Amino acid sequence: MQENSQETETGGWSGWFDPSLGNTETNDLSNKSLEPSLTDGNDAEDLDAEDSPAQDDVESLLKKLGIDVDAESNSEVKDAETWNRWASMELSRDNQQWMPLHENYVGSIHCGDAPSGEDNDQLSRVILFEDVTEFLFSLSSEEARFSLMCQFIDFYGGKISRWTSTNSPSWLDRILSLENITDDILEDLGAVSDVVNKNQSSYSCKYKLESLLGSMCDLSQRPGLMKFLKNAILLLLGVFPRNHILEEAVLVTTQMFTPQENSSSIQTNASRALAKSMLKKDRQDFLLCGIYGRTEAMNGNIEQARKIFDMALLSTEATSEDLRKKVPILYLWLQVLRARQGFKEQIRSSRSAFSCGAINKESVALICSASLFESMTTGCYSGLEVIEETFPMTFSESNNLECEDLWVYYIKMLQKNLNQLNLSRVWPSISRGVHKYPYNPKSYSATLTLSYLYSVSNNLRLTLDKCSQRDPSVITLLFALSFEWGKAGSDNRIHSLFERALADDKLQKSVLLWRCYLAYEAEIVCNSSAARRVFFRAIHACPWSKRLWLDGFQKLGSVLTLKELSDLQEVMRDKELNIRTDIYEILLEEETNT
Repeated sequence: MQENSQETETGGWSGWFDPSLGNTETNDLSNKSLEPSLTDGNDAEDLDAEDSPAQDDVESLLKKLGIDVDAESNSEVKDAETWNRWASMELSRDNQQWMPLHENYVGSIHCGDAPSGEDNDQLSRVILFEDVTEFLFSLSSEEARFSLMCQFIDFYGGKISRWTSTNSPSWLDRILSLENITDDILEDLGAVSDVVNKNQSSYSCKYKLESLLGSMCDLSQRPGLMKFLKNAILLLLGVFPRNHILEEAVLVTTQMFTPQENSSSIQTNASRALAKSMLKKDRQDFLLCGIYGRTEAMNGNIEQARKIFDMALLSTEATSEDLRKKVPILYLWLQVLRARQGFKEQIRSSRSAFSCGAINKESVALICSASLFESMTTGCYSGLEVIEETFPMTFSESNNLECEDLWVYYIKMLQKNLNQLNLSRVWPSISRGVHKYPYNPKSYSATLTLSYLYSVSNNLRLTLDKCSQRDPSVITLLFALSFEWGKAGSDNRIHSLFERALADDKLQKSVLLWRCYLAYEAEIVCNSSAARRVFFRAIHACPWSKRLWLDGFQKLGSVLTLKELSDLQEVMRDKELNIRTDIYEILLEEETNT
């Protein structure tokens, strides 16, 4: 991709216009504190004043796409609403026709007859072994294999626990490749907006972003995909037996696979039946038993969950020593609290392993259980201290998933006890955590929810600006937007945030940021000329995203001319963006209806 970006010819996937504009200089903030002060923070307004929105020549952008702005239109479409319906149909077919076809399926359509034009489109969905041979590879590492499987589930929208540190390259690539905001990020954004907008009439940023970006990613509306995921994970469990991350994923997917029109009891029964059948095959898998119990508890069946956990605890005595080492995980899920002295002795015996970097899920579960015990018996500060005592050792491992899990548990404790905390007491740990895990949404959620209670708005803006300049990321921008969204007089600030983020070479390739920017200009500010300019910049920066092109048809149907819409669809076809719907289908349907 870097080599292609250096080519100067036009056309193809290389030679696209580079829309990055604005000041790209960054400040060295490694020695600056993120702690919010109680001053008025006017410097934040000065930072915004330095950035001016990019003023691109729309005609030159069209010419870069190969569109002749002076040529006459030869399209038979006479109404922009027709293109809107075409885009909606295209999105619907993307959701339905996501799976490649088997060759024998297409061959059975006509039983030897010459294929029609529609069948030619079907044939394009057939994947032959020769088509993928050069892309096949092998992995020898067990860790790499598991990471690939987790990314496979995540790619198809399955619900799976975080499998790697947010500092890892694979996680950063995942965030940059997003076209929609995932549920886990939305949850943290919602927590911030609820605090910020508590006394305001504007509704939560969480729901605004969902409505702006559309809901086509709702997997409950794609039962075929859910069935595929369920079967795929069950096959993976044969390769990764007793893997509680995959086991939890398949139970959640099974519950999602059940159509929404059915009652919640039917959804629960489907997940319960699968859990029981899996336990029959391996009765010593007590972590699966624990996941089954957690699922019942989340569905409100507390008594049933207790019986399942009791059964899991009883089964641990008959397992091997290697399996018994995982018992602390079960204790944390069940929130089993033992004596204070017992926890201290077990943590003390684990410290030597911590100092050598040998931190695993079991030791993290042990620390979290001890913290929970202290917070319930002595108070939240005592519970926090149990985790804080481990930070000198755990913060030294920046790419360790287990260390980050401990940090996430610490954040959850902070958010549960917001009203009892003193900022000066917990801020040093929060500041260190943001530096250590700058791409974890919960880091910013804790920073904003805590400091909002004790600081003024401009100081929070300065804090976010320092974070974004030191570690520019999609996550930082989303939380900065969640703070500004719905505030009166924040339009210039929001424009500045978008422009500064998209001036970064990496963030410029984020489809999610461009979609947010386009939706903001088109539906919140209602600035049609700015939205039009953002759209053309976006498809130059991310020409591979079909979802981004279709946003233009749906959100700018009344802004773009009929000729521009027709020409854009032709460019999409030329660039092989897998167009599934012919515009004449829509025209014929309209003619039939009239």
